[in-house]
Amino acid sequence: MGVVIKESIISSFYSYIGIGIGTVNALFLYTHFLSPEDLGLVRIIPEIALIYSTFAQLGAPYIASRFFPSFRGNEQTQPYFVIYTLLVASGGFLVFALFYLFFHDWLLSFYLERAGAIVDYHWILMPFTLVYILINMVETYVRNNLNITLSNFLREVFLKLGATLLILLYGYQWISLTAFLWYFLSLHLVVFYVLYRRLKKTNFFKFSLRSKWWTISQKREMFQYGVLIIIGSFGLLIITKIDMLMLPALAGLSATGIYSTAIFFATVIEVPKRSINQIVLPILINAESQGDRQKIHELYQKSAMNGLIAGMILFCLIAFNLDSLFEFIPKKEIYSTGKWVIILLGLSKLMDMATGISYEIMAYSKYYKMMFVMLLFIGIFSFAGNYWLIPPYGINGAAAATLMATMVFCLIRIIMVKRLFQVTPFSKQMGKLTLLFVILCLIYTLTQGYLKGLHPLLSMAIWGSYTLVFLVGGIYWLKVSVEANAVIDRSIVEALKLLHLSK
Repeated sequence: MGVVIKESIISSFYSYIGIGIGTVNALFLYTHFLSPEDLGLVRIIPEIALIYSTFAQLGAPYIASRFFPSFRGNEQTQPYFVIYTLLVASGGFLVFALFYLFFHDWLLSFYLERAGAIVDYHWILMPFTLVYILINMVETYVRNNLNITLSNFLREVFLKLGATLLILLYGYQWISLTAFLWYFLSLHLVVFYVLYRRLKKTNFFKFSLRSKWWTISQKREMFQYGVLIIIGSFGLLIITKIDMLMLPALAGLSATGIYSTAIFFATVIEVPKRSINQIVLPILINAESQGDRQKIHELYQKSAMNGLIAGMILFCLIAFNLDSLFEFIPKKEIYSTGKWVIILLGLSKLMDMATGISYEIMAYSKYYKMMFVMLLFIGIFSFAGNYWLIPPYGINGAAAATLMATMVFCLIRIIMVKRLFQVTPFSKQMGKLTLLFVILCLIYTLTQGYLKGLHPLLSMAIWGSYTLVFLVGGIYWLKVSVEANAVIDRSIVEALKLLHLSK
């Protein structure tokens, strides 16, 4: 467990470095050097390929993640299992590629009217799809060998630094937009190669043909799990990606570019949840295997409370300073139209964080089939919401649809976990925290007009201090979280040490 926690801490460090690089890319470089239409294009091409890869890989990475521990370390069984998952992914891609070859006109016809550039660049979708599948497969096995830092470094630091270089090359007209996409694809190939080499050094691909590992029951279980994964992944991707996929068709690439910039802020808000989950997940899996309901309840409440605390702090720092932040973003008159998108998506992230590890509790339990089927229905709900709201309300309609789908998804998860495990993420302390958050937001809404006209940096300093003093101070005074108070205590001690040393 110590190895897992150490890896998670280092991985989180890389995630925050990635946030810094991503901030520069998303808010300053992309917006300065790319038109909203071109930004929408370079964002949507990888998103479409990601959707394609989810279907084409036939659930192979998820099968590997769930069943590999049963074969790990056995020289006779492990090679066959690896061969099986690689064959499933390869076969799935070949079938999908043939389907795409004959039906790509139909698949992309949705974008012809308002986003024809996507059709012009359709030839790069299959290479991106293949690379995503390759990365997913090797990354799954790297993570199964308890090495999450390498893949996180490559995703959060290497790819984003590479994107920085490519944006600059394009911005100074040293490469074309087509070259930008090909070089971006090449960066992903480097990620695959590095992960593959890491596995090869551990003799992971040392195959033996001495005996067969599979039984009829194992094959049946894996097939059933793969089918459910495809269904569940389809629903989950619709919930999380359908807004970006439908915007080009219903509102155009320019709206997609603006929306993708707004999404960045919401992604920052949920970073603490991802970091917490990386640490908690191995403990949760162990607790579920032992049937330890008390431990599950403890993890459930602590992940919800601490994730929500971090999310609320980040939400307030972003939402209270949006007008000032837009003053520093190139083409602010264009991208400032995404203000309400940021707020709505930010609220959806807070709702998700308030439910803690409810999804993981279901997904890694014997009730996982119910969760995957439910994802499909929530996905359909999300699709309908976007189809209904985007035409009249544009990017705000997409954000509102995502918020509504998240609300329904969170509510169902809470009810299911409560009924099946008799545990809940809520507590009196969370009620106090929510009330404090609402009060601070109301005060901001009523008073922010008085500070208009101030220099953006001064305004940010005032609202940043307001958040830290009243929200962080309120959290400490109300003692809503033992862990949060311990972090604040350590921060105060370190700050006093620095002040003492500076004298």
